[in-house]
This record gives sequence, structure tokens and C-alpha cells, in this order.
Amino acid sequence: MAETISAAASIATFLVIAVTAIAAIIQLRHLRQNNQLNALLTILRMPYDPVLHDALEFIDSELPDRLNDREFMQQLDKSPVNRKVHKELDALDYYERVGAYIKANLIDAGVYFDCSSPERYWDALKPVIKAMRSQRGPSTYENFEYLILLAQRWDRNHPEGNYPPNAQRLSLD
Repeated sequence: MAETISAAASIATFLVIAVTAIAAIIQLRHLRQNNQLNALLTILRMPYDPVLHDALEFIDSELPDRLNDREFMQQLDKSPVNRKVHKELDALDYYERVGAYIKANLIDAGVYFDCSSPERYWDALKPVIKAMRSQRGPSTYENFEYLILLAQRWDRNHPEGNYPPNAQRLSLD
């Protein structure tokens, strides 16, 4: 009888520990998802910050012409680079940070790429990165490069977008 009670108590203790462990795992998963969501929301809000917004507009409107300006490009060799002149560095820093967060699994890459397309800025900024790497080495903006590698892979895997496959499409007529 005592052995039966002892065995039942051991089984009950095991079940309580197992249920507690499962609950802890579920709670950790929810906490991780919440942290990723908060990080993603912060990252997606940043382009609306005036400094970054100004940098992105600079890339779209002024940078193509400035890339042909020898003095402008030579300024990239100096340290520190004048960020009032080289506004594109703010965008480079932003995408470098995003790449680092994704590389560290702090942000889910699929969710980020479903909401953002950093490739166009990579193409516009390649001459700046190349100039900076010639002085500072290949690790300059490597997280941005990694971000683009992942973005290109994501695009290849989702050539028609990421619309749920079994969901009905709405008419545009």
C-alpha cells in the first residue's frame, strides 16, 4: 500500500513538473513573439523619423547626381564622414541595424520582407558602400549586405508575393 501511494505521488509529481514545463515553454514562445513584434514595429516606424525620412528622400532625389561628383565621393575616405553632406549614411546605418537584428533572429526575416523591400536602397547605395569598403574593409555594412541576400532569397521564394495560397482574391473591377 505504501509503495502504491509512493508510486502515485511520484507519477503526480512528474505530471505536475511536465505540465509546468510545457506551460513555461508556451509562455516563453509568446514572450519571444511579443518581443519580435515590438522590435519589428520599431524598425518599421523608423523610416518615418525625420532624419531617416530625409536620408531616404536624399537617396531618391539627390544621390544619383552626387555620385558623379568627385569631391562628394572623396569625402567618404575621411573619418568621420560629414553626415550633413552624406545623408545616405543614416539610411545605411538603419539597414545595417535591421540586418544585424535579423541575423541575430531578433526579428523574423519573413515578416520583415513581407512589409519592406530594402533592395532598391542597396542598388542606390552600392557605389557608396564600395567607396567606403575600399578604405574600411569588407565588413563595412556587411549586415546590410546580408539583409539584401536574404531579401533576394525571399523574393525568389515568393515570386507572386506572399498572399495566402488558399485565400480568395478580391476583384479589382
